[in-house]
Amino acid sequence: KHDIYYPVHCAILGGNLSTLKWLVDQHCCPITSSKKYRKEDTKHNEIGNEPILTSKGSSVLSLAMETHLLDFQKYLIVDKKVNIFEY
Repeated sequence: KHDIYYPVHCAILGGNLSTLKWLVDQHCCPITSSKKYRKEDTKHNEIGNEPILTSKGSSVLSLAMETHLLDFQKYLIVDKKVNIFEY
């Protein structure tokens, strides 16, 4: 089976940082998803950011790490504050 990608994943796989920035910064294409969840130790709902994944479970950061694209990694981690522990 083939993997199904979002446009942000395609920009990374295509090696085009300017396209990734255009998608994320100008067209608000998400790289994370806000999900509500209930913390086990409280009765309050929390909102957390989870990475947008391909159909086989790859995040934008994991693709950037796998392809060794340092400029992409810097953009995602430094500029977009992607959590390195969730890739």
